[in-house]
Amino acid sequence: MAEAVTYIGFVQDHSGSMIRNVKTAMDNFNEQRAKLLKEDDETMDNLITIVEFDDEIHCNVENMPIKEVKKLDSWWTGGMTALYDAIAFCINNIREKIDNDPRENKAALIIIQTDGAENQSTDYAGEEGRKKIKSMLDELDATDHWSVVFLGENIDKKVAMDLGVVADNIMSHKSNETIYAYASTTSGLDTYMKARKRGATKTSCFYKDIVIDKDDN
Repeated sequence: MAEAVTYIGFVQDHSGSMIRNVKTAMDNFNEQRAKLLKEDDETMDNLITIVEFDDEIHCNVENMPIKEVKKLDSWWTGGMTALYDAIAFCINNIREKIDNDPRENKAALIIIQTDGAENQSTDYAGEEGRKKIKSMLDELDATDHWSVVFLGENIDKKVAMDLGVVADNIMSHKSNETIYAYASTTSGLDTYMKARKRGATKTSCFYKDIVIDKDDN
């Protein structure tokens, strides 16, 4: 067991509207996987959870070492957007593990990616569900070990801020900027992991000062 550990959760939208972004989303995850593999060594355990959602929640990768996570070669789509349920599922899954992890140098990063607003959650439905998510994120933010990132296509930045995500960890982008937005997320992940190697356990500036040439994407 390494002296440090980072729990990384990917909350991935697979609702029907994602069909137009299938290749881009798949390439984006594979690029992020490659970044994590590059940073993987004996000094830190990088444990991955992938929560896929449409009407329902699917989790086939649960706190798995990055070297065991396979490259994606397909991306299913269908159904509505149970966004709040997916966020809560991922956080609760990782929180159980990190709270029981005895290592002092530990951190959790949740990357939420969606192209649509919440419309299908059951356990965390509606305004009451939003309030529960915000309370959860506010509580985690106070620990200085958790970071939550929100990447939303055609979603106002305020939607994520109302969930409790800090402003510089949010990217709201238009449909024609999807490749740029995904590249920015990969760059932010790279910066975060390098900071983890230096002992940082939290980021409140995941997207701040990231410069990606849109013409190159």
